[in-house]
Amino acid sequence: MNINVKFSDENGRITSLSSQGKEFIHSESPLFKLKLMDKNGEFKLLTSDEFEYDFSLDESRRKMNFANKKYDINVSATVGNKSDDTLLWGISVDNNSEYYIERIYYPCISLPNDLTDEGGTAKLMLPCFEGEEISKLFDEAGDEKTYPGFLNMQFAAYYDTNAGLYAAMEDTTGIPKNIDFIKNKDGGIDLVLGEYPAISPKTQYEIPYPIITRAFVGAWEECCDFYREFIETSGFVLPPKVKDNPRLPSWHKDSAVVTICPVRSIVGVDYFGHNEYQPYINGLKYMLELSEDFEVPVMALLIGWEGSAPWAPPLMWPPYGGEEELKHYVNEMHKNGQYVGLYGSGINWTEQSHFVKECNYTDYRLKHDIDKILCRLPNGELSPETVVVEVRTGYHMCPACEGTKEMTLDQIKGILSADIDYLQYFDQNLGARPDLCYAKDHGHPPLHGKWSTDAMKDLYKSIADMIKEKGSPCILGAECAPSDCFLTHLPFNDHRFIWAMSQYWFTGARKVRCVPAFQYVFHEYCVNFMGNQCMFTGMYPNDLNPDSHMMRLAYGFVSGDLLTVVLKSGGEIHYNWGSKWTEPGPRQKPVKTFIRNLSDMRKNAGNKYLHFGKMIKADKIYGVPDYKLVTKEGEEVVYPSVMSSKWIAPDGEIAQILVNYTETEKTVTISGDYTVIFDCDGTETALSDDKKIVIPPYTSLGVK
Repeated sequence: MNINVKFSDENGRITSLSSQGKEFIHSESPLFKLKLMDKNGEFKLLTSDEFEYDFSLDESRRKMNFANKKYDINVSATVGNKSDDTLLWGISVDNNSEYYIERIYYPCISLPNDLTDEGGTAKLMLPCFEGEEISKLFDEAGDEKTYPGFLNMQFAAYYDTNAGLYAAMEDTTGIPKNIDFIKNKDGGIDLVLGEYPAISPKTQYEIPYPIITRAFVGAWEECCDFYREFIETSGFVLPPKVKDNPRLPSWHKDSAVVTICPVRSIVGVDYFGHNEYQPYINGLKYMLELSEDFEVPVMALLIGWEGSAPWAPPLMWPPYGGEEELKHYVNEMHKNGQYVGLYGSGINWTEQSHFVKECNYTDYRLKHDIDKILCRLPNGELSPETVVVEVRTGYHMCPACEGTKEMTLDQIKGILSADIDYLQYFDQNLGARPDLCYAKDHGHPPLHGKWSTDAMKDLYKSIADMIKEKGSPCILGAECAPSDCFLTHLPFNDHRFIWAMSQYWFTGARKVRCVPAFQYVFHEYCVNFMGNQCMFTGMYPNDLNPDSHMMRLAYGFVSGDLLTVVLKSGGEIHYNWGSKWTEPGPRQKPVKTFIRNLSDMRKNAGNKYLHFGKMIKADKIYGVPDYKLVTKEGEEVVYPSVMSSKWIAPDGEIAQILVNYTETEKTVTISGDYTVIFDCDGTETALSDDKKIVIPPYTSLGVK
């Protein structure tokens, strides 16, 4: 397969980028863009069209030179063939101006908008949250998805039924990126490949890694194969594989079910005092009942335990109800073979809780000069909380400041004293991301850059060192799939794949279907849990989606994640976090039966695949009816009614796992070279010549 590129000899714009007869250029764009920032924090976008241009050719590459005399900035851009199907791009900047360069966009490509929900056959793919396949873009804004952060990997892709374009920034050091797709005014789709280089005035800079565009045929799985090849052959720092990692606890392998409940508040009611799970010991009976129903241990993951107010970082310890109450509960859970985890809300600063009015830290902030460690906007003002404004007002703490580290370690030190098994401390640093800081007096450049990634790595390492020093079994995590550069110290995280699908609801930006891209690439190194599915039913109402709860359990299971349930009052399983306790929950018996059946497969015959295995592209299954998730506005997102995934176990054995999450039996036909069917106990039966598999309701089977 060949990839072909052509440029304008007048201005360096890409005039054609093609493969397999597919033209990837919808309209010409400037080859690059520079986002300049002056000393007052004002921005200006400078494009390649504003530069004088010349170029040269040799046998291996095209070198393009750009000079802007007004700003005294020179740019050199190169492109050449890495192989027949792959182009290698490079760019360097000689910044003789008085401006900082906050961002470099290169190469700039405008793709055709022939997406499936626009009447075409193409899709877009981003490793966002855990992975999203985009079928429609709704606006021309975008929301600047960043890596590390919402993006857990450094690539994007466009593909239709005949050809695809994979674009990756193959960086092993974690330099911040801005990778996205944005609908443009010309009717096409801008592929955004941006870097935060933190270029100071009067300095030179060259992007220190290859940027590639690769032609391929396939879909999101092929893209994940490309990225996995990069991270495993480039010297990228990875943790030990799950099978070799001595830090991972037994409950991790034993398929404990994460069981989420608040110890204060009644969800859906304006009340934030103690509830029936407080004192903590009151929740013990429910956890033991659920463990018996599931036939595996449970981890009680407590929400609203903070002594200040729900989701009111950073001053959370001591816990609501007092240290002794929490420690007593943890001890009793451990005596009964169960586990306890806590949520935290990361390195943010709460000014005012909207839930608990007396939780106000304005005086504390001023008295202790907290402003000196808070992130700043480019104009020098404090960077305000924007993600959970319905929960609290506040600011973000800069990870480069020693005071941020000291405060974080002090809080976690108290938490570890309670013998906690898991701490999702970075719940609202999505993807384990740092917040952007443009402060001039924090010891870092006054704009976003690699320093922020390095500071977060240092913070995670400091926490890990403290956990090790105290001999604690606790492991650390964040909300959403962690960005790959932070994997080493974050072995267990709250996936919440539904965040990707919720973008249409929250931002109106895009319509997506979730795909387990993170698990595909990193499951051998990092096993996570399904997460609390926050506010899912607000977008996909229960009356329109009666099987959605089972579907989400099946999706998490075949993705290799540990199962998760969210409780309402009385120890009853609810649809998701955010569903009102005054609303009926799902039917309890089928849910418990389904979780027990899935747990049997995961801890027994499927363990070496679903816990230790490497995901590969699944073989096709035929005869599977569609399951359509329907938004309250009538938009549909289609998933199969039988979920499946394919794995290579550490011993080299290959299996595909299938799950029927509906209440009716399903008969399907599978492609691929399989000979036997196995159940959760490992009992094998011969696969018929016609490759038909009968899957009972709420059941998982495997083929190998």
